[in-house]
Amino acid sequence: MHARWGITNNYLSEDWFELWEFARAEAEKLGLEWHIYDEFTAPGGHAGGHTVARAPHVAQQQLKLVPVVDPDARFRSGLLGWFAVDPGSRTLRTIDDAESRKASLKNPVFAAVRERVNPKHSGNEFPLPDLTHPDAVQAFIESTYVPYHEHSGKGFGSSVRFSFCDEPHLNAESDAWPMSLHLLREFQQEHGFALEDHLEDLFGATAESPRVRYQYWSTLNRL
Repeated sequence: MHARWGITNNYLSEDWFELWEFARAEAEKLGLEWHIYDEFTAPGGHAGGHTVARAPHVAQQQLKLVPVVDPDARFRSGLLGWFAVDPGSRTLRTIDDAESRKASLKNPVFAAVRERVNPKHSGNEFPLPDLTHPDAVQAFIESTYVPYHEHSGKGFGSSVRFSFCDEPHLNAESDAWPMSLHLLREFQQEHGFALEDHLEDLFGATAESPRVRYQYWSTLNRL
């Protein structure tokens, strides 16, 4: 059973489960199997917005270089560092707060900002969850599989033999890196140093870039 845009009842509501159980029972009478498509369209894990509604802190985030030309521009939260382009090598170099205040149209600087991914980037109305965070997985289970079991558990293993999860992924913008406080903590624990201190290597092209990027993706894929 696949929820699609245009349904007239709310996804995972009591009406949804009443109709789902009716269809499952009818399929069983006809000797048909009736399985769970565990999402409202795709990607998997967001439960039609219920995952992040249940656990707002797991909304997917990204790390992005934001160009700044206003010397007075500041960020309320999420700032991890300031950078400028070295005019000789055309590579990024780390700068301090004082130098960032020299930003201008002629000499822009760049802020490394951890921010929430815009839901419109993925075509969804609701923020997508960070599937690397254990709390996101738990919230998804509680939002989806627990109520399915409560309403139709008697069919599990017989008429309902499996559930299908479609396209779970991290959905950062093309010029950004999936990032969260959870990832930063796990990275430091796994590799012994803070990724925040090596953003120049992550974003730029330094001698350390291959190693740091490999370690970044290694941690992300593990999570």
